[in-house]
Amino acid sequence: MKRICLTLLAILALAVPSTQAGAQSWPTRPIRAIVPYTAGSGTDVTARVILNQLSSELGQSIVVENRVGAEGTIGTAAAAKSDPDGYTILVQSSALTIAPSIYQNLTYDTARDLTAVALLGVSPNVLIISSARGIRTIHELVYAPFKGGSEAITEVMTGRVDFAFLPIGIVLSHIREGKLTALAVNGSKRASALPDVPTTLEAGFTDSDYPIWWATFVPAKTPRDIVDKLYRETLKAMEAPNVQEKLATMGVDPLVLTPAELDAHIKKELSTNAALVKATGVKAN
Repeated sequence: MKRICLTLLAILALAVPSTQAGAQSWPTRPIRAIVPYTAGSGTDVTARVILNQLSSELGQSIVVENRVGAEGTIGTAAAAKSDPDGYTILVQSSALTIAPSIYQNLTYDTARDLTAVALLGVSPNVLIISSARGIRTIHELVYAPFKGGSEAITEVMTGRVDFAFLPIGIVLSHIREGKLTALAVNGSKRASALPDVPTTLEAGFTDSDYPIWWATFVPAKTPRDIVDKLYRETLKAMEAPNVQEKLATMGVDPLVLTPAELDAHIKKELSTNAALVKATGVKAN
């Protein structure tokens, strides 16, 4: 028994330095970053701003791969099934926590197959309306249904539809030019890009805050020391003045959560969205 114990101690002694060496040596080759949306999308642009700086921090190139399809679930599945060695990163948005409730046959389990690394930023959607309408507050608005998407900007400006809830980044220039009026943002606090625009909470709409977030993930079995190093280096990248400036122009605000805090937030949002989808009967197209 004594011999067995000594042998186990020897094995453990060898294992500890090898684990530490893993984080110290990683990365030794280029990293693949899967963005499951089209080039030029909010997720893609946010990712590239930060990943470009992260590449410098890590001393290795990061190659962005836009793996699109099925509302981001194809790229997410590819990342979840990748080798858990730190050389595949997933960049996803808050849509990650909605997909499991509207797609019945996903080949991955968000909570089980992915580990959260770092929150890249948050941005509320902004409620916009054509300035020609003369409406200046959310309480003056008469709602009308319409299809969402980037084409909604044109539809709202021309007056063919009444309003849209869209990410700040894609409408900010139109707001500043006076073509669109921002009535409210759906964040928990006012957006730094639109400090004079009230939140929906301030306007009296309870539990209406639901900002978009972007974050990085890795396959669930990725060594913890690599996850922690990736988190630390991502924070350094986001603190770079040029990165902060670019994100600010896109309406993306910083918010720091540890990997554990982000994982907990993801699980909470998965539960919340499951209840919302069930209540509303939303289904995938």
